[in-house]
Amino acid sequence: MDEGCDNKIVIVDDYVLRTPKCKTQFSDKQFKEMAELSVLIGDEGIGPTVYSVDLDTQTLKLEYIDARPFPTYEEDQKAYHDSVRLLKRFHAIAPFHEYSSPKPFSLEVPKSPLPKHFFEAMEKTKRLYLKVLPYIEAHGVLCHGDFHTRNVLLGKEPKLIDFDYTCYGHPFYDLAKFSIRLPKPDRLSLLKTYLGHIPTSEERIQFECIETALLMNIAINRFKCPGEMTIEEMETLLDSGPLPSCITLEVKESPQRGALYALSSFLSRYEELESTWAGL
Repeated sequence: MDEGCDNKIVIVDDYVLRTPKCKTQFSDKQFKEMAELSVLIGDEGIGPTVYSVDLDTQTLKLEYIDARPFPTYEEDQKAYHDSVRLLKRFHAIAPFHEYSSPKPFSLEVPKSPLPKHFFEAMEKTKRLYLKVLPYIEAHGVLCHGDFHTRNVLLGKEPKLIDFDYTCYGHPFYDLAKFSIRLPKPDRLSLLKTYLGHIPTSEERIQFECIETALLMNIAINRFKCPGEMTIEEMETLLDSGPLPSCITLEVKESPQRGALYALSSFLSRYEELESTWAGL
């Protein structure tokens, strides 16, 4: 038996049983929609085939995929580009269900002590949302919501799994999350693969807006964990100059420091974006 963040996975011969760790984790309606999407994705060859669905126990019986470990980008760039092409196929066929319009802007404010920079960043995140909103309205898709290397199975051909966090949104959100640990040239190379052409200036700005907003999301999630630094200590650190990348710091190592690194990166990237906007 194996476990993901939210599900128990039992491998039996040539199939997999997938059930939530907690029965109340998903409503019956949410599970039914996720199961219907899993069936569709399996039928299209984008994900494992779904053999059966048990709505009472919220169990999926899935095709077993003999997958190899996901390599680093340096080891196998093709695996990353193939995964991005798979994502594009998912975006092209996934139904919207009932939530086919952008949600109003909102950010969850952690209850932990927060530096003044956080509230400054919240205002800037709202401006980013307004910047990308017209693009979402014109090009919105059903996002996977948790697209990363652990949710792509590399068998004979890549397969996409885990559709628990699907949501209507920006087509570049999944790609930004998938590529966030890579250097900028590699991230832009994957964007080109996703689009099927060299990004226009507007597409590149949209992608960079989503990447920047994702840093704020990382900061919020890490600020939810308790930390030892006072507000004054956090503000002194943020005012001291550029901080290391939050991506290189493991969450368990120091969530609070990781949140500060992400916040610092967000603020510096936002300044770069504003300069780009001014030049257009």
